[in-house]
Amino acid sequence: EGLSPSRLQTLMGGLVQDASSHSSANVRKLCISTLRMATAEWISDPTMEAKLPGFHTFMLQRVGMEVSIRSALAGSLDTRDANGALAMGELVALQKLVYERCGDEFLSSVVGELQQLGHAADV
Repeated sequence: EGLSPSRLQTLMGGLVQDASSHSSANVRKLCISTLRMATAEWISDPTMEAKLPGFHTFMLQRVGMEVSIRSALAGSLDTRDANGALAMGELVALQKLVYERCGDEFLSSVVGELQQLGHAADV
């Protein structure tokens, strides 16, 4: 039958949190990879929004922005370390996938985030 919406939210929330800030680069890479696979499978499925209202927004804001943009900008992954570099590679793959699936909506969110951080409006 599948996961209930509340269990799915708990699972995805834990993945987002650990993908964004876990102290182990290996754990972060695993969580990012799992989110990337879930994004590839679910974000383009038109029935997901009907089954789980707010799903698209969650994927765009929490996975697309919080994990793939904010955590990358935080600089908490040491890319000189092999595991940190692999985790950063997963972040880049996730960014690419979210852009492919959400297009201009994702780009607008990224530009807005960069402007909030004080970057030029013509990014």
